[in-house]
Amino acid sequence: MTFPTVIKMKPKSILIKYVKYLLPIVIIIVAIPTAAFAIDSQTLDNLIFLLSQPEPVAWNDSSFDDATLIEGFTTIYELSLDNDTPSQLHSVIWAMGETGLEAFVPILIGELENEPTLACYALGKISCDDSVDALIPMLENEDRFVREAAVWGLGNITYGENLEEAKSAALDKLNERLTAEDEAWIVDMIGAAIELIETGIITSPVFDQGIENR
Repeated sequence: MTFPTVIKMKPKSILIKYVKYLLPIVIIIVAIPTAAFAIDSQTLDNLIFLLSQPEPVAWNDSSFDDATLIEGFTTIYELSLDNDTPSQLHSVIWAMGETGLEAFVPILIGELENEPTLACYALGKISCDDSVDALIPMLENEDRFVREAAVWGLGNITYGENLEEAKSAALDKLNERLTAEDEAWIVDMIGAAIELIETGIITSPVFDQGIENR
């Protein structure tokens, strides 16, 4: 009777065999957290320092390229949530709006639930359809300061040719709120926002007062 030949593998051979398959997995696992914080620590520290300063920073003046701002602010935003640092979180949300970069709109829309007033002001500095779509429902928020911020946001957006439909939707809703809004000072701001959207001119100081008092 013939029996099949049994090949005995040495322990070293078995180890080499499995390492060959496991090594790529290990590399991926290690690389994922590293990629999440790919921005160099010096740049990150610089951004955090600037965010902590009381003086406003012109984030859209080309001191930092868009990729650095997107990666840096996203990282700081996530760290602020993880470490529960509200002041840093508020600063980075505000700064995201100051950049004018659409890449931050999804984060800001998500913050309408937690930091609605701040997020409305920030979205009002990023001129795109998604910002307008997110701000319109906030005109009916139960918090009057959120409604004020939403009015300011819709008025501050630059409505180019690519935002004609968004402009029409914003004006329709703002005109509707002229009669529905209970707070007289918000009604004044709505009127100023409508004027700004239609003419590009601000004749009432009430519009700028909204953001100065935030």
